[in-house]
Amino acid sequence: MVEVAGLRRALSKLGGRLKLAVLFGSQVAGKAGMLSDFDIGIVPEDGEDLLELISDVAAEVARELGVTEDRVDVVVLDPAGAPYELVYRALAEGILLYCKSRELFLDLMLRAWSLQADLSIYLRKHRLVESYFERLRAEEHG
Repeated sequence: MVEVAGLRRALSKLGGRLKLAVLFGSQVAGKAGMLSDFDIGIVPEDGEDLLELISDVAAEVARELGVTEDRVDVVVLDPAGAPYELVYRALAEGILLYCKSRELFLDLMLRAWSLQADLSIYLRKHRLVESYFERLRAEEHG
């Protein structure tokens, strides 16, 4: 298991540039292998240069973990731009490493859950997933 306290210390150095950071994925789920990466979800402060911040987060996390930066995958957790399920799962199942405020975390979680729930209802209502698999089966046997 990853040393969470060390990651929290490392990311606190970037606290003025982050609203939130979370560790998620295989490292948290207990499914990590020797070559698994470290998934870090972030919410940047307004006005931050995203590429620079992502690079700095990857560098701090890699330094703390003693791995190369290519083993750190930094994802911006923005429900408007990232897949809803990814944002929701990262927040719901991940380990919170840094958070500027509890309200921010709860608001982001609620927005991601709401968007994911809306998408699920839409997909069920229009039977899009079932229709897709029915077409695949028909093509296989056709």
